[in-house]
Amino acid sequence: MKLIRLIIAAASLLTCGQLQAAPGDTTHVTTHNQMLVVTNPNTGSNEYPVWAVFPAQSMNYRKVLVSLQMRCPTNQNCGEWDYIDRVMMRRKGGVNQPSLDLELVRFITPYGNTFTGTWRFGWEIDITDFAMLLHDSVEIGYQHTGYETNVGRGWIVTLDFQLVEGTPVLPPLGYQILLQNGGTYGGNPSVETVLTPDTVTMGPNTQVAKVRMNHTGHGADAQYCSEFCDKYRDLFIDGVNVERFQRWRKCGHNALFPQGGTWVYDRGNWCPGAMVNPNHWQFAVTPGSTHVINVDMEPYSGNGQANEVFTSYLFEYGAPSNANDAGIDEVMRPSTKYEFGRMNPICSSPVIILRNNGGNALTTATISYGFTGGPVFTYNWSGNLATNAVDTVDLGGVIIPPAGGGAFKAWITTVNGGADQYNHDDTITSMSNAVQGFWETSIYLELRTNNESAQENSYQLLDGTGNVVFSRALGTMTNNTTYRDTFNLQPGCYRLRIHDMDPFGGDGLSFWANSQGGSGYSRLRRVSNGGVIRSFPADFGSIIDYSFTVGIVNSVPEPNAAQIIADIYPNPSTNGQFTIALSNAPNAPVNVDVFDATGRLVHAQRSAFSNSQLQIDLGGNAGGMYFVKIVGEDFVISQRVMVGE
Repeated sequence: MKLIRLIIAAASLLTCGQLQAAPGDTTHVTTHNQMLVVTNPNTGSNEYPVWAVFPAQSMNYRKVLVSLQMRCPTNQNCGEWDYIDRVMMRRKGGVNQPSLDLELVRFITPYGNTFTGTWRFGWEIDITDFAMLLHDSVEIGYQHTGYETNVGRGWIVTLDFQLVEGTPVLPPLGYQILLQNGGTYGGNPSVETVLTPDTVTMGPNTQVAKVRMNHTGHGADAQYCSEFCDKYRDLFIDGVNVERFQRWRKCGHNALFPQGGTWVYDRGNWCPGAMVNPNHWQFAVTPGSTHVINVDMEPYSGNGQANEVFTSYLFEYGAPSNANDAGIDEVMRPSTKYEFGRMNPICSSPVIILRNNGGNALTTATISYGFTGGPVFTYNWSGNLATNAVDTVDLGGVIIPPAGGGAFKAWITTVNGGADQYNHDDTITSMSNAVQGFWETSIYLELRTNNESAQENSYQLLDGTGNVVFSRALGTMTNNTTYRDTFNLQPGCYRLRIHDMDPFGGDGLSFWANSQGGSGYSRLRRVSNGGVIRSFPADFGSIIDYSFTVGIVNSVPEPNAAQIIADIYPNPSTNGQFTIALSNAPNAPVNVDVFDATGRLVHAQRSAFSNSQLQIDLGGNAGGMYFVKIVGEDFVISQRVMVGE
């Protein structure tokens, strides 16, 4: 076990007044800027180390975030498979220093074989626990694993560290390395031979300790463990089981959708195209005390193809800097961030993440919020949050952004009935796009069920206050049936939520890997002329969450032309023959190209069709997944079709 503690020099104390001159200011350090990242098929791992200069040791951090952005390389393909990537801290201070080998971030790459050159996405994660180390010269490595080809395929990666200046919530004192790596789950030798107890001794000033752990399951045996089996993990501190964590993650509501592979399937605490969320366990300690920390997995017997991968640390802190202190970590709704794209834009029910940054339990907080230039609303929160605990808070109510979008602001006005002792993270601002608005108040939902909808699908239409206007409950719909439900609505804000649930986590109304499920679709239409005003993707995973207004002046103007949509049926196709129906497109030639899963062009056709049909025959090709690209004068539509073997 490795023990490191910080020694705060007198020189640092002398500059403290200067450091606090601008609390809340954010310094950005970009370590990897538009860097091409590819695999090394010979070793399965390829690392890209970069030296960067962070603020001096004398600067205190309130919070540290790291954002990861990805796009496809120019004139190349994105990476294809879901591989483990890591952001590593290597050396500090110079090339002659030993490598610390600390895993700051664990990330799983998306299935990128369907992404085009315009695709890009971004993720963000809190790494404040490592703040004490992000000073002066630091070597940061981006580690990309996997065995796919590195010719003509990869990722363009940008890593940006956001260092927020200010008084730490808990003064950092040091860290100790706990369980690393992992082992075989259910085989011989068992992972339990690696999960041995760690004995840790606290420093002379330590009053709070935190275990931070990244843990994911990979590989698959006859019972689909570890990637596709739901198992628990126990955390013991001094022989007491303080946490039983279900090592499982729902992927059907992944922010990045759709993807080319089996992205909807729930997995061993990870999803393709997503950060691995670390687990935290914080507890009070006595300075100089000794503790035993141990991890155990749920008992399991398999054939040894499953693997559990751990990285864990114990961080030592002093007492909380303030007693009554709260902050707003994030605005989830409204937001333009990629990670919250499923639930945005909105016209009701903004959602924030509230954190207790104080030593006292947070029991009440008054939160004000609104769009710039608009009315201000107030929400009175109550609960019981320990230090560093968070709550996802739905502020409720109708709150419609300006027609061109705008800035949303939320701020804390009272904490535990009084003033906040640290107000530099009480206010947060997010940008919002405007919701789609329709003048016509009579619309209908057209929903075509698939072969499994009777057991998997439901939907609700909610008004701006959350009341159910119309719904079809789970189990009330019939397979392979078209429903047309009409809504005569009052002017206002509405929210449509279409659900899919199955043992794998939700696979929408059509999913390439579930050919027996068949295909369905969902779209909103006008009652007056049947025109399509919104068509939803069929492979949406577990939920569609769509907000809109009717009869509201300051919503996004209604489009002059109906949305161009393409339907492919039957999908899956058992013999390689299928029909493309293109609706609302101009009567002009379009190019239709069909590619196989490797990106090889297998069919090309130029045709002029509008509100009509085009037959495609791939009967001479092998079964599998194909990608249909339809290019018109001012639109591009991409769809997938599954061809039977």
